[in-house]
Amino acid sequence: GGGGGPPPPPPIERGDFEAQYLLNVGDDCDMHCKEFEDGLASVLRDDAANLFSQKRFCMLQSPLGYWFVGAGYVKSVEGGKEASRTVFKGEGDFRDAIKQTAGVVL
Repeated sequence: GGGGGPPPPPPIERGDFEAQYLLNVGDDCDMHCKEFEDGLASVLRDDAANLFSQKRFCMLQSPLGYWFVGAGYVKSVEGGKEASRTVFKGEGDFRDAIKQTAGVVL
């Protein structure tokens, strides 16, 4: 398993809010450990209640806020306020944004 880093946040209690999922890109979990496999299985589950199987998006923390790449636009939020937004004209724009923002090549 991992080790050395801070402990994960406590489980989120169900309520009238949207769950948040955290990814520590510096985690050193073995790709075949139970923690990694269980976490990946939970986001890949094809279920109407699973946000990750219903919406195409990527969200990354930035020094001042976060970047959000959705199916139709990319935006940056700084200090709790939208700082920029670019609406996509097509699939190529989405692919370019996800590559620039997160380094993901589709």
